[in-house]
Amino acid sequence: MVTSQVLDALRTGTIPWRQPWSPCGPTMHRNAVTNRAYRGSNRITLPTIAAGNGYRLPLWLSFRQAQALGGCVRKGEKSAPVVYWHFGTNTKTNDDGTKAMRKSVWLRYFAVFNVAQCDLPAEVLERFERTCVSRPNPEPGAAARALRDHLTEWMAAEGIAMTKGTGAFYSSQHDRITMPDGAAWNKANAGEHYTATLAHECAHATGHERRLNRKLGNGFGSKDYAREELIAELAASFLACAYGMDTPDIGENRNAYIASWLKALENDPRAVVVAAGAAERAAEYVTGRTVSAVVDDPETVQAEEPEPEPAPAPAPAPANNAEPGSLFNA
Repeated sequence: MVTSQVLDALRTGTIPWRQPWSPCGPTMHRNAVTNRAYRGSNRITLPTIAAGNGYRLPLWLSFRQAQALGGCVRKGEKSAPVVYWHFGTNTKTNDDGTKAMRKSVWLRYFAVFNVAQCDLPAEVLERFERTCVSRPNPEPGAAARALRDHLTEWMAAEGIAMTKGTGAFYSSQHDRITMPDGAAWNKANAGEHYTATLAHECAHATGHERRLNRKLGNGFGSKDYAREELIAELAASFLACAYGMDTPDIGENRNAYIASWLKALENDPRAVVVAAGAAERAAEYVTGRTVSAVVDDPETVQAEEPEPEPAPAPAPAPANNAEPGSLFNA
């Protein structure tokens, strides 16, 4: 369900994680009552749905939350899914009769509506509007410079070498990032393009065996290579959002990128959800803090909208150990 929404956007030429959706700037979509920002793949799907329907505010409510505010969801409005991971345990009986506790994990979802889909009291709408006052225009390039400075400090602290070259890529064998020099970035918004590319390569570096230990030793065109590229792409977008920087489009190579993502997603329906979760962890590793408020706690979710839960989806397979030696391009 989540992947199909992303595929639909990509087929129309829209890259859903590279768009400044909100009048608040590159802000995070969040629950209007709790003010908690949504995580993972919800950070892709909710802005896409909002943009497609012309919703101005990045604020969402459950059906019961709208009622509790003295309003209601309009008849005929279609909900959006917010997915979350549910963690639990169950008891397994072994062949010898002994019992053992086994951990389990399922992907589940609940339904939300944008505030634009609700009839709410005037004072409630005014309060929501005040929480989404457009940001003042900062000095041009300020957000990009702030993120770029942080990435440079992070690389130094992690011992990641950086060299100049004709392309942008990360080498897991040498734990090194290569970036073109300033003369190569002769396009509009050059600072944003450079910073977004550097964030992409730093995201790859988080997968090194000394850090988050993702599987990096994969050949170009393989399923795991495509997934790692998607993780880095999403993590770069999350980092840009955390620093208030609009993520720039990818210019002349956009059709090739879209084609590669379409191929990866069409062959793996879990790819978006799994990659977005990994990207969230990568971005948080780089920032050293949570880049969005936690929303995937099952008790919190049930308190917001205790609807009957759908059948659990199978949990993703655990990642294998990293295999250094690969190169990941921007």
